Amino acid sequence: MRRPPTLAAAVVLVLTAFPVPASASATVVDLGVLPGGDASRANAIDPAGTVVGHSTTTGGAVHAASWAADGRIADLGTLPGDTSSTADGISDTGIVFGHSYTDDGPTHAVRWVGGVIEELRPLPGHVKTVANAINARGTVVGVSVGTDYTDQHAVAWDRSGRTIALPALPGDPASAAISVNDAGVIVGHSGPYTAINDQHPLVWAPDGRVTRLSHEGADHGIAVGVNNAGTVAATIVDRDNHLNVVRFAPDGRGSHLGTDVEASAIGEDGTVLGSRSDLGRLYGARWRAGSTEAEFLSHTYRIAAVNRSGIAVGGTKSGPRGSRPMLWTLDENPSVDLPTLGGGKGIASDVDDRGTAVGSSPLRGGAWRAVKWQF
Repeated sequence: MRRPPTLAAAVVLVLTAFPVPASASATVVDLGVLPGGDASRANAIDPAGTVVGHSTTTGGAVHAASWAADGRIADLGTLPGDTSSTADGISDTGIVFGHSYTDDGPTHAVRWVGGVIEELRPLPGHVKTVANAINARGTVVGVSVGTDYTDQHAVAWDRSGRTIALPALPGDPASAAISVNDAGVIVGHSGPYTAINDQHPLVWAPDGRVTRLSHEGADHGIAVGVNNAGTVAATIVDRDNHLNVVRFAPDGRGSHLGTDVEASAIGEDGTVLGSRSDLGRLYGARWRAGSTEAEFLSHTYRIAAVNRSGIAVGGTKSGPRGSRPMLWTLDENPSVDLPTLGGGKGIASDVDDRGTAVGSSPLRGGAWRAVKWQF
């Protein structure tokens, strides 16, 4: 399951106020830009070391880009008639998904297989598509949108290019698919196009059957992630309208992780990522595999991604306007500052299982660039 490349008494607050320095072996590499460009961003990395994101090009247009493990950059292009594109995620098998668009036209979800772009088409009568996640088979899930933006329907696109409408609960007018695992289990939500407390968290089985998740009688909220074990992370709204993070086992049994918190993702080992909002301040949270204790690790920015070992990356507030890139280990003092290109700022967006993270960092006084960290 790959996504781009977003709290009651059960929560124990763990604050790390002073990040420990990055190890001497942590290095940052500027991945560069496409010809004629000056800025770039890395969004995701696959097990082979391929990085995807986007870069400006001649004339200032933005194009989806990929960087091979040896650093070679490739322009992934756009759909015919579009001017810009972004690569937002990559599967464990190297299949890329993202979006192609013009400044004044609809956004098109796209997929690149072997570097060749293909449009992920909307449902009949719809005009826009949004891709949210991809699995190892290349199945992409997301949303098909009509001319009225409230007309949204959860969809999946299989490798043949078929657009598959995923059923919402009876009476629910809108839906969205957010995550998919390698077995084809999809999670998301359906309900009115309104607040989270009107949504129903859903799981779609590979055969299309839909199941509503519930915990202690509460069945409103959204399911945000599913790993290859079938474990689901969800935000559940209780009867008092408090948001709760729940980790659901494949059989539907839920473990309560905290109140007044929201879930954003789940890792392959069962680590759950999320956040708490307190008086307008956001704190990024991590619940380690098998634990119901929350670690609040970042300020202002959410934790972006977690690898199979539970190591997480993202950003945290740095000064009045900006973030610094961070890595959080499983040590007693988990916070590690990642080095920057010279501007003192940055943010990490993904991390693999071999000691590589990717993201972006500005040159001193200059544009932001896609970067890769080795740690």
